[in-house]
Amino acid sequence: MKKNRVILGFILLAVALSLAGQERFRKAPPPPEPRQELKLPSIETSPPLTNGLRVSVIFRDDLPMMILQLIIQGGESSSPERSAGTASFAAHVVTRSTQSRSASDIEEFIESIGGSLSVSTMEDFTLLTFRFLDDYLDQALELLGQMILKPDFSEKAIKSVKSILTLDYLGREKNPEFVAYRHLIRLLFKNHPYEKMGFPREAITNWNQKDLLEFFDRYYRPNNAHLILTGSIPMRMATQKVSRVLNTWQRAELSQKSFPPITPPLLGGTMNSRLFMNLRESKGYAYFAFSQAEFSRSGGLFFVRAKVAPEFIYPSVQEILKEIRKITREPIAISEIDQAKSYLIGNFPVSIEQLGVFSEKISEIMAYDRGNDYWNKYYEQILLVSPEKVFTAAQKCFLQPPLVVIAGDKSVLTDRLNEFESIDVYDSKGIRQYTINKEKQ
Repeated sequence: MKKNRVILGFILLAVALSLAGQERFRKAPPPPEPRQELKLPSIETSPPLTNGLRVSVIFRDDLPMMILQLIIQGGESSSPERSAGTASFAAHVVTRSTQSRSASDIEEFIESIGGSLSVSTMEDFTLLTFRFLDDYLDQALELLGQMILKPDFSEKAIKSVKSILTLDYLGREKNPEFVAYRHLIRLLFKNHPYEKMGFPREAITNWNQKDLLEFFDRYYRPNNAHLILTGSIPMRMATQKVSRVLNTWQRAELSQKSFPPITPPLLGGTMNSRLFMNLRESKGYAYFAFSQAEFSRSGGLFFVRAKVAPEFIYPSVQEILKEIRKITREPIAISEIDQAKSYLIGNFPVSIEQLGVFSEKISEIMAYDRGNDYWNKYYEQILLVSPEKVFTAAQKCFLQPPLVVIAGDKSVLTDRLNEFESIDVYDSKGIRQYTINKEKQ
């Protein structure tokens, strides 16, 4: 098993801001609200079906909708070296059309059942998510079965998906935060399989039918998948319905994968966090500033995002670095820990009322085999966090110098970077253009 590593980076978005007149630093935030009892819906998992497919049910009778998720244990890190992004390519082709249904037919059908269909490709897994009115489970399963058992891999379908995703990327590349995050991933995970998460738009031209078929044949197997149903349906009925549709899906031999141990969460990201209170409330540099952690099988990423006015780029970077150094040198006060716990515990039940957030959290638990305890003991795990544990984690995680990515209008940024010792300048595609050194300016 490879050692789980956490690497550090942060993103600054340079935009014109007007922060005059905002509320200044709040020295005495209100005390935490009393903790409410959390009653989470249980996750029930059946023994694998005869072909190896695992089925889980989250029973919720308070929803008029059902959520059907299919996890495929193959993400961007599994894409071929010669064709980064093939995992995303496969997910979109599979859900675009089938041998018996055109793309327009599928769109009309999903609309007719009051539903939606989305795909997400992560580092380690791919997620297909259906949402639909609960009377239409059989029809939704039939459509899923056609996508998995009779996908349309024709050149026409491939060309259509490549065109759609190219246009989608053209739109996203106008968003500085999207550009900055992808570039951060490329630099932090250089020469690592996770680097493929930051594949550029130009990679789409390399996608081809051969790589698509090989990826699908290898990873889209029932014994490499997990189907999750959320809604008002008992487990026995769910397994019967799923088995009826997907019993002919053929299993295949798979290489074994190792999983890292569960990493305790780091607390942060609240409206009382040090970054927010420093850069926004005290200094007036930023519109927002927060930190977050992302974990995967091979490691993790702790990063900071801030949207700052161009004239405050350099001091914002210095303040962020100061806050990071501070938590590695002295324990955090118990009052701050309690504030963070209160926020996470209080926000969690509100956030999972949103179907999108709820399904995302469930899919991550299932994809990484974290088990029901990870779900059921959320409050307990948060309450176990102490200043000593946070201090120890910070000292272990923040050993490497952070990587800073600044995204914004070149014409605005050029005159704002002369305080940095050295700056590498890239275009929006992630191609290095030149380096600016302070002593040569």
